[in-house]
Amino acid sequence: MRVRPTLFVALVIAVVGAACAAPPAQTVDDAADTTNTETTTNTDTTTNNDTTADDSEREYSVEEIGREFGDAVWRVEVSACGVENGGSAFSIADDLLVTNEHVVSFDTEPIVVSRDGRELAGRVIGTAPWVDIAVIEVDEPLGQQLRWRPAAELVEGQPVIALGYPAPLGNFAVAPGTLLSFDVSDGERTAILSDERSDFGSSGGPLMDSTGRVIGVVTEFSDDSALQLTGLSYTYEYVGDVIDEIIANPQQLETLCDGIQYGSDSDLDILWDLCDGGRYWACDVLYQISEVGSQYENFGGT
Repeated sequence: MRVRPTLFVALVIAVVGAACAAPPAQTVDDAADTTNTETTTNTDTTTNNDTTADDSEREYSVEEIGREFGDAVWRVEVSACGVENGGSAFSIADDLLVTNEHVVSFDTEPIVVSRDGRELAGRVIGTAPWVDIAVIEVDEPLGQQLRWRPAAELVEGQPVIALGYPAPLGNFAVAPGTLLSFDVSDGERTAILSDERSDFGSSGGPLMDSTGRVIGVVTEFSDDSALQLTGLSYTYEYVGDVIDEIIANPQQLETLCDGIQYGSDSDLDILWDLCDGGRYWACDVLYQISEVGSQYENFGGT
């Protein structure tokens, strides 16, 4: 998960720049239950986007959520530009998964791995960095899919469950928590604030309600200035149209290493050199503003 930079970081970046002369598809059908999958193509992808409420929906325990819906959640393994990284994703159609853009930002051909160890080659068919969303396509049937629930149906205090592959082990994990509040923009609930134990590697996984519906995409920590870190998961209202657009207009993307390796970004190189020279504030800034999983972030973190 990505931590939102603080105002302090922004001010320090400005100082560094002056001193050194440098410087988050067609319709995403609310994904599916385990008995309903459709094999599709890029030009006609049917996803499970039924966000309507169903009074007959069953309530599941935390253990049952993991057992019944975990097959739709995959580990994402990326290896490019001299860096290895990982995250989570979940299936919304028989050949499509949703994840975070920052998980696959430097590898357009990730490997996705099911919780029972099945590996599939993936292709990133579109990204939207402004909402931190990416869609991965595979050639073999994924099997189980998940459905969405609109944020308007949610209430503060209800239980939530995150499924994914968090650090430190990167194994499948079930993380229960509570919906604390909402991030609201122009009257729309764009993100969910919750207190489940998500971590790095959880990014891109589903935040679910007790009926097994996806209520958000686990994306970032709310703020590193707080005494207790809480998670932010982006709602379907915030990312749904973007996902639909990516699926309707798939692209063939190339892997780019700009901003990943030392020597690919002059501004980050300056911070790297300052950090290497003992300016430890530069290490902090480098870590905060670098691409997740990049050599710059890893060096700043040391």
